[in-house]
Amino acid sequence: MKVDAIEVDVRSYKGELYLSHDKIKDVKKCIKLTDALSLISRKSGIMLDIKEHLNTTTLVNCIEDFKGTIYISGTYSDIIKRIKESFPKVVALISVQNNKTIDEIPEFIDGVSIRYTILNKDLAENLHHRGMYIAAWTVNKKSKIKYLVDIGVDAIITDKPSFLFISDNKRTIYDMMEILFAIKKRKRL
Repeated sequence: MKVDAIEVDVRSYKGELYLSHDKIKDVKKCIKLTDALSLISRKSGIMLDIKEHLNTTTLVNCIEDFKGTIYISGTYSDIIKRIKESFPKVVALISVQNNKTIDEIPEFIDGVSIRYTILNKDLAENLHHRGMYIAAWTVNKKSKIKYLVDIGVDAIITDKPSFLFISDNKRTIYDMMEILFAIKKRKRL
């Protein structure tokens, strides 16, 4: 199955960037962001979900040679803004967990990475009317994926990528687990 982008969670540990959803306790169990990027470059885009404040220069250095679409998401608008300033073609997404933050989206943001449970047709239309790209997370039910595609979301983030289907005009995003398995297999070779 071809994907447009692979979503990974990014954290920092002693100045290095790693893939990890949770705070890093054992760096030996984590994959360096640079290793993931070199594996994915030219094959797929990447969605970097920034999970904590980190050194923007380090992140810029990691992504500067990446060949493919880069999406940056998270709640840290200051980091997203600095990345967008360095790489204007980056698709900047702000993470939205509730309806209260919908009207507080900064102007430099291209779209939202939004909890799927708060999305409905009216909200999707409102966001698209404002020119926003919509990535819905974390969708692990087939019926919900179909509903979200029907209301026009641009991307689906899931822990169960086998549930995704691709149509000609919809983007899909694998979740972090797919890349973890791919990189671990490659490192064993």
